[in-house]
Amino acid sequence: MDLPNEPHFPIDFPSDFRQWCNDKWYEHKDELLIWEGAAPKYDSRYFFNKNKYFLKSLYKEQKRG
Repeated sequence: MDLPNEPHFPIDFPSDFRQWCNDKWYEHKDELLIWEGAAPKYDSRYFFNKNKYFLKSLYKEQKRG
């Protein structure tokens, strides 16, 4: 049943890889808080750009089993 005022557009969810990278970012932030007692002075975009090839290979390795 369609409601008359309900918007009709698809909802884009992040890819599995993007969600996995986001989880790694939060793990990284937690590690820094534990080890250094402070949050990183950079954002997730910087973290991803600096580590994108490492993250990609780690993701593939974990998905392979």
